[in-house]
Amino acid sequence: MTYSISVKPEALMVMDPRTLIEFFEKEVNLSVPDSIDTPEERKKAIETMNLAAGYVCYFKSMEITARALKREAKAKKAKDDAEHYLGCEEVFHLYAEVSEKMYDSVIRMMTMKKIEQEEDKKTSRTV
Repeated sequence: MTYSISVKPEALMVMDPRTLIEFFEKEVNLSVPDSIDTPEERKKAIETMNLAAGYVCYFKSMEITARALKREAKAKKAKDDAEHYLGCEEVFHLYAEVSEKMYDSVIRMMTMKKIEQEEDKKTSRTV
């Protein structure tokens, strides 16, 4: 699985949540394909699925790290730090969900395409 985040995880953890969202809006490049009718479009769809799966893993990992840092901050009674990490945790969770939804959308497209093709085969044989 491949994904490309141009900043180290440590640098992401120090960003405030709003900056983190702005960063990911520019950095995370996922979109559902318009079509998967051609082999090239299907290849691109598979690449999107792989990218989305990689992002899900990455963001889940970052969410877990932020949660652990939040707990440490709470144990140290560092309320501001705990709030900061809570915000980061929420952003990572959101982007993991978005990536998962992108993955699922492409899977649905491919499933529907396969059903279409099977129906076309059945229809052409019975005519």
